[in-house]
Amino acid sequence: MTSLRIGKIIFKMWKNKWFTVLKDSPIFGLLPIVLLVAIFASVGYIYISMEDIISSVGENLTTDNIFAFIYHYSTLSFFIVIGITFVLWQFMIRTSIQNKYLETLPVSLKDWKMGQLIPIIVLVHILVVSVFLPIMFVLLESLPLSLWHIVFLILLFLLVIHCAMLCGSLWQQGIYLLSKWLVTHSDAQLKAYHTLLSIISILVLALMTILLGIDTIQSFITVSPIGLFYDIVISIEHDTHFLLHFVGMIIYVFTFLMLLYFSFKIEGYWKGGIDQRFIPLKNLPFSFINWMTILILEIKRILRDIENLLYCFIALVLMVLVGYYIKLYATELNLVMLYEHFALWGVVEFLSIFPLLSRGRDVGKIAVYRTIPLSVTSYILGKYLIYVTVFPFVSCALYVLIMSVGGYDINPLSLDTYMYAYLFSVIIFSIAFSLGVILPSDDRKFINVFVNVIIFLIVSIPIYLIIIHVMQYSMIWLVVGAMVILVLILWICILIEKGRG
Repeated sequence: MTSLRIGKIIFKMWKNKWFTVLKDSPIFGLLPIVLLVAIFASVGYIYISMEDIISSVGENLTTDNIFAFIYHYSTLSFFIVIGITFVLWQFMIRTSIQNKYLETLPVSLKDWKMGQLIPIIVLVHILVVSVFLPIMFVLLESLPLSLWHIVFLILLFLLVIHCAMLCGSLWQQGIYLLSKWLVTHSDAQLKAYHTLLSIISILVLALMTILLGIDTIQSFITVSPIGLFYDIVISIEHDTHFLLHFVGMIIYVFTFLMLLYFSFKIEGYWKGGIDQRFIPLKNLPFSFINWMTILILEIKRILRDIENLLYCFIALVLMVLVGYYIKLYATELNLVMLYEHFALWGVVEFLSIFPLLSRGRDVGKIAVYRTIPLSVTSYILGKYLIYVTVFPFVSCALYVLIMSVGGYDINPLSLDTYMYAYLFSVIIFSIAFSLGVILPSDDRKFINVFVNVIIFLIVSIPIYLIIIHVMQYSMIWLVVGAMVILVLILWICILIEKGRG
């Protein structure tokens, strides 16, 4: 099949990226061994832990209890796999795997999209084998079933998981088709609409769950693949009616496959029109000073990054809602104080996506920069200044806005609090920028945006705690430390960029 060939090409691309990274850093050669050991360790640990839990309950654990546990566990697994497939299909494949050269191959769009799903299927299978299957195996082993019955039920459970993967893919594909139908402009606007519709769909599903109630949801689950699987589990020993349920599961899989197949088939019918969208700062001229030109270019890029701006806006709205809820329903002093700290930390962390990706935007264009009379110092300085001068004021303003909209009194906030907020923002933004320079978010280097964000979070949390600790002793030391960090990071970034030639 053509889609299988596309899947093989994607895996070969991953393998080539892997060998490229391995040449630069041989230490990464241990990663496959570590992952393999982690998978086996996960299987063993989960299996032994579940056996210990069941044996500790002993005689109190009846067959009905095990049946109920299997029902709830299969339901939870079903929805978790739907969510994982949905997220992987949107953030990993949609943004990282697509290759303009591969898309020009003489294959249909349907085969190309189905080929892109193959890596997701492999990743989800690894997760299922290492986490979900050991628990289900122990639960089925606790029932008075023969080995063949257990093997058959395990295969049926995998069938349920495949139904969940197809549902997650259908959900994501439906949103993508709707976005493509609504948008007749650029890919950036398509991504923004896609993200917005994804979040709206999640909120709508959550609202429907609340409005319909648990009884209605249970009735839907009863006729779903989960309900059919549960009916087979409780009836496999007593009668042959489970064969009808098995046929029902096969029909579900076939139906989902056909729906996904036709959704891929009709995707190519919607084509983007002429790009007539509003472009922020389109008429803003560049400067004759090199570093000022880079600074203006960076500002334009930030304001035109619709997708990340939308992410930040949604995150800020959610933070306001959380603060509003705490103000109304959880008025304990500790929670209020915790939210005040979390609000500042959250604003700065979300805005840090821009300095984190700043250098990565130029990965494919750096050769062009090298051909023009632009020094590395001017290049780094122009990018760096926007994040250590303007962005801290933006973060402080957004922090005040969130607190005031959430109903919090901002008048008691002292000058020290504003100074702390500003200095904290300066330090975190500079660290995010330096991390983006050290590890540019280039997919060809196997370092994608997701990895950068995770590393940044790991680095920024202890720094946040250190800043709070230093502030308790002296604001002067925090100011001096921030200035030293600013200069040191600028110097390090320039050295790293010069080292790249």
